Amino acid sequence: MSGFNVLSRRQLTDSRWLRLFATLLAMLPAARIPADDLASRLEPLIAAHQGQSLRETPDDPTDKPAADEEEDDGDSQVIPAGASRETGAKAPTADAALPALQPRDALAGLPFVSCRKWVVADANTGAVLASEGADDVVDVASTTKIMTAYVVLQLAQKSPLLLEQAVTFSERAAATSGSSCDLKAGEKLPVRELLHALLLPSGNDAAVALAEHFGKRFEPASSKSAGDSLSRFVAEMNRAAKRLEMSATRYLNPNGLPEKGHNSSARDLVRLTVAARKDRLFRAIVATRRHEVEVTAKDGQRRTLTWKSTNRLLAITGYSGVKTGYTRAAGSCLVSSGDRANDALIVVVLGASSAATAVADSRNLYRWGWRERGQRE
Repeated sequence: MSGFNVLSRRQLTDSRWLRLFATLLAMLPAARIPADDLASRLEPLIAAHQGQSLRETPDDPTDKPAADEEEDDGDSQVIPAGASRETGAKAPTADAALPALQPRDALAGLPFVSCRKWVVADANTGAVLASEGADDVVDVASTTKIMTAYVVLQLAQKSPLLLEQAVTFSERAAATSGSSCDLKAGEKLPVRELLHALLLPSGNDAAVALAEHFGKRFEPASSKSAGDSLSRFVAEMNRAAKRLEMSATRYLNPNGLPEKGHNSSARDLVRLTVAARKDRLFRAIVATRRHEVEVTAKDGQRRTLTWKSTNRLLAITGYSGVKTGYTRAAGSCLVSSGDRANDALIVVVLGASSAATAVADSRNLYRWGWRERGQRE
């Protein structure tokens, strides 16, 4: 009946409207009024009272959308007959014309991927072979930790012995949310091992511990942050990004936990990874699938921790790193490196729907890149 189409979903669940329709429907057999005739008589009444009924009834406090649902944009939207409530457009009918047939997929060309942004680049020079959204400024999650490691390893190049310095895990580091290396406050381990904790299990807590330990060596970004070692370390991360010409990058923390304004781009991650891979220890750590370490507690007790890399590509011969990342804002991210017949590539995938999808997209991009560079089986 066309008259029913002027009612919103919420009106149809309102008790007064239900009582009205129940009464009218009960009268139909006795009154012998055709349904279409009844609808035409009801339409003026419904239109006249439409603005009144629901405005008088407060929203049910229990009828709230889920956190990931959008709010309804109106209580009494008038929907034309046969139209979609979501769009207001005419709903398709069985005999509606199909969209035009798309051309056949070409055998040549770039692979099909589902991630939002990606880059394929030469691992030694950073020259980009192909990309999509390479310069878009986005959240990059734990791929931030590549820079955290880079800053520490730049210090170690000048003073290699600092890799053996013992770091005592602080209360702040131990309380850091998200992915963890499972160290406890008061436990100690060398910087070298803490870099494994940062890059294999992607310890947000390890990033804080490193930043606290080394931050006092660096100048603060401002007088307000002069007393905080972590803030000084983050300031150095931003200075390093500037030196590497990472123009889309701004760091607000050392681990990539969500923070408004903490961003980078796929192209900047290529620049950073090219620079970081020049360090032998960095290359060794990011290529490690599993690492065991002994940590010492305040009372001298020791225990063994085992860290496994979050990078699923390392289970496949030919891949050698680098770093995964995930937050709800960033999606699944994967910065990776691969070698084939003395040819090395870096692939950056950002905004994939899952870790498995990020791996699949990366493998497809590597396959395309190596074929383009003349690699054969």
